[in-house]
Amino acid sequence: MRQAFAGMLWSKQFYHYDVEKWLEGDSAQPIPPSERKKGRNNEWRHLNNADVISMPDKWEYPWYAAWDLAFHCIPLAILDAEFAKSQLVLLTAPADIHRRLRGYIGSVAVDAAGEVLAASSPKGGLVVYWDIASRRFLGTSELEDVCGLAPLRANAGFLLTSGTGAIATRSGATTTASTAPFESHWDNHVAPLLGDTA
Repeated sequence: MRQAFAGMLWSKQFYHYDVEKWLEGDSAQPIPPSERKKGRNNEWRHLNNADVISMPDKWEYPWYAAWDLAFHCIPLAILDAEFAKSQLVLLTAPADIHRRLRGYIGSVAVDAAGEVLAASSPKGGLVVYWDIASRRFLGTSELEDVCGLAPLRANAGFLLTSGTGAIATRSGATTTASTAPFESHWDNHVAPLLGDTA
């Protein structure tokens, strides 16, 4: 049993995955291969993870193995219950929210204060919010085909944009939607998409 627990502790490590840096490279290092820009995670430029996790299947990272990580938490709870709980909280939201996300996250953003994380699901028409320090789930905003997220500079909030042309703002627990859709539609980088007129 001692060897099994040692293996669990050995897999606990700092995990840092900055997708933009992974794609573009570090100026002090050789240029990464061009295949990265076409491979897995190439559209996740906004993703920058930095946390201590129980790293299942280290050889497969950068990869999310949430299922494996959840199973790691069972024996980890014997050794360090608080760490095991933090691992589950790191990757979770209420079950009904998971269903409403429909297995897809379009964008992730952090507010200007660096306190709230937002993730959008255009398939679910939903934006979910977490407090970064406590990892506590804060709530949701609903907007059809919502994907674009950008921090508002004026306060701790977000600009939300939709493929239907709708725009909304989120400040605190209040979401305010535009009264009419705009003629421009928006992608997940809050950039206008030009139609046939381009």
